[in-house]
Amino acid sequence: MENYRRAYHSGSWYTNKREVLKSKIEESFKRANAQKQNVKAAICPHAGYDYALETNSHVYASIDVENVKNIFILGPNHHIYNKGF
Repeated sequence: MENYRRAYHSGSWYTNKREVLKSKIEESFKRANAQKQNVKAAICPHAGYDYALETNSHVYASIDVENVKNIFILGPNHHIYNKGF
């Protein structure tokens, strides 16, 4: 992947050590042991990895990506004031 933004919260909401983070995520997916499903929608916690990684890993591991046509990710804006629509 060539286009990516700087990880602004590296070292605060998750470790700033690449290999430690990778290992933590991989282990969480292994523990999830989720059965693949035809997921239509998912709502996942928006928090630091120590709080949300296990739940998010279980949700993401259960998605049968062979049946996915579109993915929409909605999230809050933490850095810019926005009056809304």
